[in-house]
Amino acid sequence: MIMDRIIKRLGDDVEMYICVCNSINDRQVRSAIESGAHAWQDVHELYGCEAKCGQCRVEIVQAIVDHRLSHGKRDNLLGTSNLLAAAE
Repeated sequence: MIMDRIIKRLGDDVEMYICVCNSINDRQVRSAIESGAHAWQDVHELYGCEAKCGQCRVEIVQAIVDHRLSHGKRDNLLGTSNLLAAAE
């Protein structure tokens, strides 16, 4: 949700890089999540790369959690909280 608010302020034509090491932007993160990425590493794998420094981990995990919550996937809140704990 935080990422969505930032993007709304910036406008639709602006891309925000989430993973600088691999040049993965916010749109690519959302697309990967919508395609079934369940963990932050899945986003990297989808684009044929590996996580390097890990600075993108928290933002990608937050995007996954936001997606789950906004699509009514509240049945696995334990898994969601574990995801957030692993990101810290």
